[in-house]
Amino acid sequence: MQILTKIEEISDPRMLGKVQHNLSTIIFVALCGILSGCDDWNDIRDYCKVKRAWLS
Repeated sequence: MQILTKIEEISDPRMLGKVQHNLSTIIFVALCGILSGCDDWNDIRDYCKVKRAWLS
């Protein structure tokens, strides 16, 4: 999927060793959550819990 390729090209400015999740993963699940009607990070977190199997 072309969007995934573009997301993976984004450089991650975060400090190594303090990163728990890939930036591309965060962007992808945020995008999925927003397209599914999530309004904030709490909604996106809940969306990820419900869709965990699909997102894995």
